[in-house]
Amino acid sequence: MSMLWPLDEPLVELRTSVEAEPAADAERAEAAERAEAAKAVESVRAAAPVRRPAGARNLGLTARGAVIVMLVTTLLAGGADLVISGHRGHLFGLGFVLSAVLAAYGVRRRELWAAAIAAPFVYCAAIGLISLVDNGSGGGFATREALYLGNAFVTGTPAMWAGTLLAGAVAVQRRRRGR
Repeated sequence: MSMLWPLDEPLVELRTSVEAEPAADAERAEAAERAEAAKAVESVRAAAPVRRPAGARNLGLTARGAVIVMLVTTLLAGGADLVISGHRGHLFGLGFVLSAVLAAYGVRRRELWAAAIAAPFVYCAAIGLISLVDNGSGGGFATREALYLGNAFVTGTPAMWAGTLLAGAVAVQRRRRGR
């Protein structure tokens, strides 16, 4: 029986682990390089703009365009209502509701907020402009305007709410679907 030095066996294990270390280090270095390359590719992809087909770019109305479409369409409906019935009536409200919904469908996706937020302001502006043309009641200019605007906001509130809520619903639906 030979006498073994007590440290011979661990030295053998140590020698084999030291010899295996360069191969493991090379593998680790290669894996680290691959991970860095993957991170670099991901950062370039994240920074690069999304490419869209040429025809799909900037389609739709801007927020300003949606407001103009709503205002012009509502004023045309109000003018037709003045010609037909002699005063602002249901055709004005219907024209506003339809123009608000159409503007919400036609506005660019990134400006969907404008469809819902601008609708009540457009309604107020249209009422103000129509009141200058509609001479339904007598009295001075200030009295006539005050009475007309008060009456228009009281009787026209359902149309204003319907247009605003429908435009908001269309905007939310378009936002959820991604269109």
